[in-house]
Amino acid sequence: MSRKTQALLGLALLLIGLVTMGVALASAIGGAIAGGCCGGHGGGSSGSSFWTGAGFVGSGFGLALLLAAALAWRTRTISIVYFGAVGLFMGFGAVSDWSREREAAREAAKGAVAFAPWRNSHDKNLAAIREAMEADDPVALETAGTACLEFIKTVPPEFQRQIDAYTCGMAALDYSGRLDDALKANAWHILDRSLEQAQQQAKKSGSWRGASIDPAHTACFVGLAERDDDAPWLMKAEDVSATLALREAGAIAKPQGPVPTDMLRVLASHRAPPLRAGEGALQRLFGYALSQRRMDIVEAISRQVNGRFAWCAEGGAYARNLVSAISPSSQGRVWKDGEAALFQAIAAWPQEPWREVANIYLGEFTRSDSTRPQSEALASCQSAAARIAALRPGADRGSLIENCRAS
Repeated sequence: MSRKTQALLGLALLLIGLVTMGVALASAIGGAIAGGCCGGHGGGSSGSSFWTGAGFVGSGFGLALLLAAALAWRTRTISIVYFGAVGLFMGFGAVSDWSREREAAREAAKGAVAFAPWRNSHDKNLAAIREAMEADDPVALETAGTACLEFIKTVPPEFQRQIDAYTCGMAALDYSGRLDDALKANAWHILDRSLEQAQQQAKKSGSWRGASIDPAHTACFVGLAERDDDAPWLMKAEDVSATLALREAGAIAKPQGPVPTDMLRVLASHRAPPLRAGEGALQRLFGYALSQRRMDIVEAISRQVNGRFAWCAEGGAYARNLVSAISPSSQGRVWKDGEAALFQAIAAWPQEPWREVANIYLGEFTRSDSTRPQSEALASCQSAAARIAALRPGADRGSLIENCRAS
């Protein structure tokens, strides 16, 4: 190959290599910026690295060819020298990476061996907590929880990140896990004792988990039974399709055996200020039971509260959730038993929240009866207004009926 050809080829490779590196680097930087700004991932990093390396090798060989042309070296000689040097460099890099990875693996193995006793001890503490929860043993739970928290204090600093103190939470009243897990496991002895301790702490401090307690005690704190699957021992999580089928058929769900009442009784005993934890939980469980048309559970909860819920300014059942649980079917069929159960249960609520539930419920008649004559929908709404007004002493029956006309 002539010196001129060497020079031209070297210049072409140099330019192509530089352009390839520039494009690859720009793409990598752009991806990183987009990922950082938008919360995504700067994808294509391995592809960018490949093209950057290829551009570097190409531009380097181009410089080598330009040098060969200037010094009148043969192309074969400079190719052997250059690619031999590149191979040696890559081999050295591969050996270095392998050595670092091997050393890191050795250190990780040593760390795992050193950490194993601490991990095993922590696992035993957690197992003791779970066993106490499953056995519904408050004393054993507090003993296991104290042991767990004391153990955490002894963990060396280098291992503290690998053992999370919050995993002891189901045994510590300061964390929500203890109360939630007790409810889910139907550990009613534990929940009873825990709520009693929580009440005492709240009375003493005037707050609960950083939230100040309203002197009027209209809020319901703690937040038990916030999900429909938080009490599997009472009922399964809501099956929307099954509920819709029951609603369309005008039927109720069959009882699944005797209703467990021990936990319901514990919740009912903790409806008082300052936390009123049982009030909010029973209201939500009541709403879930209505939504599944489990009248056996509805009646069991109603008995625990003597047929009347108190008002929760926060932390109780939401008006729309209660209404959706008993709303008429698409054919306008009314579930009168559910309607009566709900409006009897909230009859002692203040005027404003009771009226909110009533107005939303009456509004469901015109929406669900949209395929029926307007006069028929109005008659159904007015009939429902009269029924629910009769369940609340002093209710303004005429105003509710007028609300049907307005809607």
